[in-house]
Amino acid sequence: MVDAATQCEDDTAALSVPRRSPGLLAVDDIPVRTKPSRGRGERHAERNLREVLSDGTGASVVDVYREYCGGGSSRTTSHHGSADSTRAANAQHVSPHLYAVLSEMSGQGMDLERLVDLYTTGVATCLASCRASGAHLYTSLGPQLVRHVSGGKGDDSLPLDCGIVGHAIKARQTVTTSDPISHRFFDPRVDITPAEDEKHATWFYIPVKFGHRVLGVAVVHAESITPEQAAGIELLTMQIVSPLFLHHPDMARLDISESILGAVGDLTENMFEDKKLVDRIVQSSKLLLNAERCSLFFVDEKAQQLVTTIDGSEVRISLNSGIAGFVAVTGKGENIRNAYSDPRFNRTVDKKTGFKTREILCMPLKLDGKVIAVAQLVNNKDRVPFSAFDEEVFQTYSSFAAVALRNNKVHSKAQRAKDWNNVLLSVASALGDMTQDESALRTRIVDQSLQLVEAEAGTIFAADWESAKLRGRVRGKEVELPINCGITGACVLSGQAVNVVDAHADPRFDSTVDQAGLGSPADTILCIPIKFQHKVIAVAQLLNRTLPKGSAIPRGRPRFTQSDEAVMESLCVLGGVALGTAKQYKGQLEEKEMFRDMLAVVGNLMEFDIGQGRDALSDLVTHDVRILVGKCDQVNVYGVDGGECIGLLGAGGDDGVMIDQGMRDYVIRTREAVALRNTALETHSYFTQKANPAVRGLIVAPVTACGAFRDRVSRANVHAVLEVVNSTGGFTDVAQQRLSYYLNLVALSMRNIALLEFEKRNEANAMELIALSSNVGTQQTTPSSSRNRVQRRSQTEALLSEVKATSIDTKALVSFQFDSDTVSGSLSTQLANILHMFTSLSLLERLHIDEAALVGFIVAIALKYRKVPYHNFVHAFDVMQALYALLHLIDPKQFSDLELFTLLLCALCHDVEHMGVSNSYHYASETPMGILSNATGASSPLEVHHCNVAIAMLQSEGINLFEHLGKEDSVEAFKLLISNVLHTDMAKHADLTKAYTKMSEEGFDKGNVDHRKLLCGIIMKAADLSNLARPFNVSRLWGIAINTEFYLQGDSERASGKSVTPGFDRNTKQELAQGQVNFIKFCGRGFFQAVADGVLGQHGMAFLVDNIDNNYQKWQLILGE
Repeated sequence: MVDAATQCEDDTAALSVPRRSPGLLAVDDIPVRTKPSRGRGERHAERNLREVLSDGTGASVVDVYREYCGGGSSRTTSHHGSADSTRAANAQHVSPHLYAVLSEMSGQGMDLERLVDLYTTGVATCLASCRASGAHLYTSLGPQLVRHVSGGKGDDSLPLDCGIVGHAIKARQTVTTSDPISHRFFDPRVDITPAEDEKHATWFYIPVKFGHRVLGVAVVHAESITPEQAAGIELLTMQIVSPLFLHHPDMARLDISESILGAVGDLTENMFEDKKLVDRIVQSSKLLLNAERCSLFFVDEKAQQLVTTIDGSEVRISLNSGIAGFVAVTGKGENIRNAYSDPRFNRTVDKKTGFKTREILCMPLKLDGKVIAVAQLVNNKDRVPFSAFDEEVFQTYSSFAAVALRNNKVHSKAQRAKDWNNVLLSVASALGDMTQDESALRTRIVDQSLQLVEAEAGTIFAADWESAKLRGRVRGKEVELPINCGITGACVLSGQAVNVVDAHADPRFDSTVDQAGLGSPADTILCIPIKFQHKVIAVAQLLNRTLPKGSAIPRGRPRFTQSDEAVMESLCVLGGVALGTAKQYKGQLEEKEMFRDMLAVVGNLMEFDIGQGRDALSDLVTHDVRILVGKCDQVNVYGVDGGECIGLLGAGGDDGVMIDQGMRDYVIRTREAVALRNTALETHSYFTQKANPAVRGLIVAPVTACGAFRDRVSRANVHAVLEVVNSTGGFTDVAQQRLSYYLNLVALSMRNIALLEFEKRNEANAMELIALSSNVGTQQTTPSSSRNRVQRRSQTEALLSEVKATSIDTKALVSFQFDSDTVSGSLSTQLANILHMFTSLSLLERLHIDEAALVGFIVAIALKYRKVPYHNFVHAFDVMQALYALLHLIDPKQFSDLELFTLLLCALCHDVEHMGVSNSYHYASETPMGILSNATGASSPLEVHHCNVAIAMLQSEGINLFEHLGKEDSVEAFKLLISNVLHTDMAKHADLTKAYTKMSEEGFDKGNVDHRKLLCGIIMKAADLSNLARPFNVSRLWGIAINTEFYLQGDSERASGKSVTPGFDRNTKQELAQGQVNFIKFCGRGFFQAVADGVLGQHGMAFLVDNIDNNYQKWQLILGE
């Protein structure tokens, strides 16, 4: 390998060795002499050399090398005569002495010191004719470098990546230099410093490689090395590879891997047998680590203990004691070289047995990062401490052992479940054919209980909640006891199992029930509730636990165990189903009749004409409820308006005779039904007077629709209250369920009646809107008659009068908690809120704007808005309210009257005639609006259209709000309107935010018109995006609306063959939460943060950022679910 061809780029001097004629062949990265082209004989010899070097034996390497240098087949000689002669000449230089050295090197089990001696001897033989010659060997079998010298090991613990030696290891190539000290990688800690007589020698640093591993570096130095000497050194270096690799730690790992695989195979064979599996783990651990003893401790988390078995007996120790406890708690292994020096070690066992504990290896067995057991191995048989390699071996094995233990546990659990299911199936079969006879069924449950859990006696007591009694058959007699009597009654009332060890010492004990089934005193009692549809219908009582025949009798009375409880609970689940079914079976025929009755009353309700009004509907309800609940003394329906009871509807009973007002008020307020018996009437807190003794039972229920049918007309969801007095059939759960379903349908009918009445009340307003809309947006070409003008004026004033008479919540209008949806169902309420926003700032008076004209304009604008999911008039109203709230926060005095009026007006007009599609859609689809924008160079087609519509309407007769302004103010008003609407274009979002930030940094000048105009645009923009900062329940609804509009645009794009805008394709639905998170993250949050950081921040805008952050977190939580 000593060859100029292998010289690294950083060598400090050229080789003084003549170049070798053959090339180099890399055999598993071991350089071997080769020739550019070879015959079949050469390839055969080369293959043999590869096999010898790769299998690690090295026994015939010299013979093969000779064959390779001078042999070959006769067929190749004629073609390569000169090359063959060269190889023969090279082979002649393998002297008998060198041959002996090479042969000894091929022996197995040689220690490193002898190998170093042989190598240095061989090099000396090869370089006998050279001056200043010598050899040294470094090994890199571990994490550090070791330098060997003849006769023993030299320096160890040298850094692996330093010096010329370290460089040769990393480069995996021979490094040649004539001056090591001047070499840039020279490190005196690692590299040999040349002696005085060695300064003229050439130094070769030859990496010793086996496959991908570098096992060491041979350092050879001499003056004027010949090719023949170089061949001998190469042969020596090749020959040390195999014995050197036998010392590599990977060889030990290969041996132990086979042992681990064998141990894992044993685990697989014994996986489903508990004792054999534990024994196998213990024995294999001892074998793998050569230990004298091994113990396995299992972690009992519930008891906080370690559990092991010693001589067939279970032993438990605290989880916090000893070395094993420390390992179980920390999850880290402990390798103790001297057990007696560790304070955690307990010498008691050694003293008793005479055993001497020297070293301890305590390791955790983990599954999914959790310690399930601890293995403690004692005393290495070789009387040496356990090594880090031992720890690694056990850690590898323990991962398989932990899985085997887990699989064993799963298998055992499945087997127990299978056995128990077989028992339950047999019990279910025994109970299944008795469902028609409740008494016989209780007897069968008792018999099965005594078969599964041995006890002296057992009884099933049925719970009658109507009469508050326990009923059962005890020693052939039917008994009846209070439902709260004794330990058995406590089980019924709590609905939980009760296991009593000493019955007479329990303060709840009552002999009348708790030992009724015995002729002698009861000592131990087990009571299990029997439930059906989450309600306790009976209780199973077992008295005095006994043991199977032949069992050893322990000291004292045997107790009912947790296992007994589990068995009885499973049996009682089946018993509950059987008893509940038996009870239901008795009323099946009646139930069928009631089902037909239910269909009949629902049919009556569906056929009812809502035009007849609430009184007629109440009469129908009174009739149908009697069918549903059976015969009763009285059924009353009370009307509710605005959360107040307004009296009896229809021709019902005598109001106030049976029931007082307190109960009705309670039901209206809580929206929850109340069902009471006579025993509870006196104590109910919402009775305002003493209950009528004639009332034996009562149902008071609200007539209210479920959440999906929220009433938009009235803010109160309760339309009426139903009272049912003294039903002879009793107020059963089934009757109440039927009634609840029926009243939901009644509530929908009442809601429709309310909507119909609302439409009738607003019919005049509707006619008004039609009349007004016929003139909106058009200029009269001929003077309209004074009669028409007077008529329109009178209609508008009438509408104005109704609007002024409408009550509104003025405090809510200045809050960001406001929900526009609460007033969207009433035109009068919307108009009243909008008018208040103008009048509260005294704008109409100071700008001489007519109220009636303003109302007419608002109506006309509302009619111009299209019925799209998001950009509709409700959105315009919502933006106006947000702007109004922001103005109150900022202080309206910051702006002129004209600026304030125009801002409010812009909020109403900013999306008028929006088609529900984006600007980019108009461009891509080449709509008339998009074509016009392209032709005129306008960059905001929608916003320009909104301005055009608003300007046209503001010039219409009767609703021209600017007609009393002066010329200058009128021009300024139109400029402000156009500027504010254009600022709502999302394409200008970034520019607007930057301009506001710059103005805030330079300082806001109230006297600067441009500054105030920019501030108006920012406020308008904040109002337009305000739904992001609304309460989450409000913001979420706006998110749904905009998403719906996006999908509709996507549908249109797909239908026209255009590419669908990203996020608008309903077929690849992006989650609503993801869309909101993205918009807040990339647009909304940054904008509102800029607003809060700028000039408006002094007015308390930070809460908007907090609201957005709160909504962002909630959207993130939804995404995480």
